[in-house]
Amino acid sequence: MSRHIASPERPVGAPERTASARRPLVYVNVRFFAVPLLYAAVTVAPLARGLFFEPDLLPAQVVVAALFVLAVADRWLRQRSQQEAQAALRFGSEPMDWAAAVLALLYAASFWVAADRRAALAGALRYATYAMVYLAAAYLADERGARKRLLRAVWLGGLPVVAFAVGSALRLPWLAFPGGYVDGRFLSTFQYPNALAAYLMLLILLGLGLWSAERSRVWRAVYAVGSASYLMVFLGTGSRGAWTIFPFALAALVAGAEPAERWRLFYHVVITLGVGALGSTRFVPAVEAGMRGRSAAILAGVVVAALALEVGGRWVRGAVERRVERGEVGLTTVLALRWLGALYGLAVAGSIAAYAQGALPSALAGFLPQGAVSRVQSISFTSDSLLTRLLASRDAWRLALTHPWLGLGAGGWNALYHTVQSALYWTTEVHNQFFQTLVETGFPGFLAYLALWGGAAWAVVRVARRLRPWRWQPGERARGSSRRELRELRHEAGSWNLIWAVAVALLAMAAHSAMDFDLSLPAIALLVWVLFGWLRALATETTGPAIRFAAGWPVPLGTLGVLALAAAVAYPSLRLDEAGQVGAQAARAMSQRKYAEAVSGFERASQLDPWTASFDADRSQILAAAAAEARSRGQLGTAARLAVAARQAAFEAERVQPYNLPVRSELIQTYTFLDDPASAAEQALAVVRLVALDPQAYETAATVLLNSAMAELASGDRAQGLQLARQLGQLAGMWRQAASQANRRLDPAVHPRPDPTPPPELLLAQGQSAYLLGQWEEADRLFHGLLQASGDARTVTGRPGVSTLVAGQAAIWWAASLTWQEVRASAAQPASAQEAAAVGARRSLVGVLLRSAESRLAGAQAAYMSAVSAHVGEGAVWGR
Repeated sequence: MSRHIASPERPVGAPERTASARRPLVYVNVRFFAVPLLYAAVTVAPLARGLFFEPDLLPAQVVVAALFVLAVADRWLRQRSQQEAQAALRFGSEPMDWAAAVLALLYAASFWVAADRRAALAGALRYATYAMVYLAAAYLADERGARKRLLRAVWLGGLPVVAFAVGSALRLPWLAFPGGYVDGRFLSTFQYPNALAAYLMLLILLGLGLWSAERSRVWRAVYAVGSASYLMVFLGTGSRGAWTIFPFALAALVAGAEPAERWRLFYHVVITLGVGALGSTRFVPAVEAGMRGRSAAILAGVVVAALALEVGGRWVRGAVERRVERGEVGLTTVLALRWLGALYGLAVAGSIAAYAQGALPSALAGFLPQGAVSRVQSISFTSDSLLTRLLASRDAWRLALTHPWLGLGAGGWNALYHTVQSALYWTTEVHNQFFQTLVETGFPGFLAYLALWGGAAWAVVRVARRLRPWRWQPGERARGSSRRELRELRHEAGSWNLIWAVAVALLAMAAHSAMDFDLSLPAIALLVWVLFGWLRALATETTGPAIRFAAGWPVPLGTLGVLALAAAVAYPSLRLDEAGQVGAQAARAMSQRKYAEAVSGFERASQLDPWTASFDADRSQILAAAAAEARSRGQLGTAARLAVAARQAAFEAERVQPYNLPVRSELIQTYTFLDDPASAAEQALAVVRLVALDPQAYETAATVLLNSAMAELASGDRAQGLQLARQLGQLAGMWRQAASQANRRLDPAVHPRPDPTPPPELLLAQGQSAYLLGQWEEADRLFHGLLQASGDARTVTGRPGVSTLVAGQAAIWWAASLTWQEVRASAAQPASAQEAAAVGARRSLVGVLLRSAESRLAGAQAAYMSAVSAHVGEGAVWGR
């Protein structure tokens, strides 16, 4: 019985490739260099902290640019003629091609309207890198064997990641990674448990597909041991989002598998992965108890058990198949065994569901470590983590509506999310890759990103139509097929299972990236785009719309385009990497008090990377400090020159990244050194406007404004001093307005609303402002209220209480207010007997307040108390 077996790399009905068609244009084996480079990219990237930090990412982008050039060269050189090369290199035959290109172009275009051009440039380079690795993977995975080897390389990349996780837990000197195991959770080289969980979830699903498609007994054993180890670490990450998605992904993987192989896959999932789950219940508690020897023994037991079950299971399956072939066991018995296995799985799931309400911890204790059990219990639709992420997604939508066409560029969320947030939270990422793309590239980029995932799904659908895996049923052998044909059918079924595993892995990653920032780690994003390229290589047909090179000169045009794209990524990456290294050297020189060397280094770094404000901010601070020192020595000319240079650097830093909060805070110190209190106050107010719901920002601004106002009044600039005093008093109103606006956007049944009542620090600032402006009754009322609240558990603000520090400061300022009122009254007219009694009572109260302040303030506040008390004793007010 003969049967046509469709090949995934050749559409049904397509002509066979002859030997002459495989002769290359030039006999240069570029693939010998390109393929190892691709394998290195997917295996080494997870070890470099997920490429989340630019010192790791920028060199990797240069490597991918070189890989792209080599992949295109290999694709062209392997063709028989220029016409075939032109067809092989064409672009646009797949929807994913257009989506990848449009997305990269939109990230590049958003640079010109970006809120943070430095971050936007990094994002444009990153997405161009993803597009290049996508095409490189598609070009190099053009044959069945190449595709399988590529997925194997991706899967093998998880072994060192797991080794570092386990080594960090066991504190092995040669395998411990900084931050690889913290508080009973695995972080490994990603240094973030949720990203590690998403990565391992992807690899476990791929490993199951590879196991199903593998003929080699050795590789099947490797996949079994690796999958069990991956699951053990996966459960130890404590990632509730990944735990929620993973069972559904496993169910989808088994349900969509080819029927002839579905039961094998089901047994492998239940048995092999069960070993990893049981090992996790023993390994993590042993590590936490400090029993390194027992932990190592448990790890060895997991490896041995997974290997034994794989080998033993294969032997049992072979024995059953042989008995079926000899007619000793009928298909009814086989089906009964399968249904018994299914009932076992349902029984386990049912027992867990039955105990979900009251006995979930005890039901799961045999399958999960205790830390994992507690985190399973904490999975809830009302958890703070989930609510914050939903709130961030809603704020991202509101932010995107303000810039719908080109977005805010990469990094736009981190620059501006404080301005639209409905409650105070801190996150540099949206924790939703779809909405993050919406913020960064607007609705066109959002649609392109959806089209990328949709193109991948369409590729899987087309492959499914071509292979039609569901046509082979369990009774095929009984209908007369030979054993050889059954092996061929099983091999093709395994090919479909592998394709389906890739699809399910991508689907699981898409679901998890909608609740976390996995794809903000370029190492994971690179793997996803490699899988996109893998599907593109599998699904590409010989017909379809495409951009073709002009006839007669494909080589010049193609070469220029490829080299231009590679150079557009490699050159800026090298330049930014050099700037980072120079800036790091300058920072070291600054810490060693080599200020001249530091200034020169920061200036050089700024020339290499003119979009990073921290280089200019650091330089301005050094120059401002030097100007202050020169001024104290009487070197006025030198001080003036240094001050001008410091101001220019500060202005440039503010211009380049106006929404950079750390830079703004650094510029406050710069202007303090320059004896420019008005500019320091302006920077502090800018921080408040950017982070309108952060009490700490208001407290900092209050301190800066108070010091600036007193400095201006002391210097004789009464108008400027009083203006700063008014701004000091407006901070409390700014807080009320920001909190009230946030309250209107929040559902009190879901999210706690911020208290519009100003914090005690702002009430103190409002009283200090009233004092400086001569509004004595208002000042006395505020200071008196703070002192009363300091002894009241309920407090005037409803917060945990007025701190001792605030109460002590309020006592001093109230004493100053009362003393100054006495000075003014005595200067206006002679005191009557009644007024003399009031003066005596006031003086007595002043003494009580000073003693109260002295008892409340100590240590670092002693100097503050002495300074204000001196003004109280003299009966003086700044600027009066």
